[in-house]
Amino acid sequence: MCHLVAELRVKGVPIHGVEFQSHFVLGSTPAEEQLRQSIDRFAGLGLVVQITELDSRVPADRQDEEGFAQQAEELRRVVRVCREHPACDTVVVWGVDDGHSWRSADRPTLFDASFQPKPGYAAVVGELAGPRLHAADGP
Repeated sequence: MCHLVAELRVKGVPIHGVEFQSHFVLGSTPAEEQLRQSIDRFAGLGLVVQITELDSRVPADRQDEEGFAQQAEELRRVVRVCREHPACDTVVVWGVDDGHSWRSADRPTLFDASFQPKPGYAAVVGELAGPRLHAADGP
């Protein structure tokens, strides 16, 4: 994708940024270094990067305290990388609650079907509340 975007920009297509649609499955969320490297590739082209549609599906056999704690940490990790990277300026979560999600049985959102916050909510809000390390730097 990075090569395609680079080629299009060389041809004069006005591309200023890219979105990383982020529908993850518990345990498959990229490591922080992998996320940084992906953002770096596009930042190297002078582009802004946005994390969009962030959610994390939790398989039925992992829908317990430990599984939701892992979901929270994986979501926090994605938000942290974006906040730390000067080229990443936005995180958008997918859906509001598990009851209205396109993958409701996998409980991927920050709120349960009764609109009660899950551990992922506190993790994401806590990460967003912290200082942005590179806020003064631009992409």
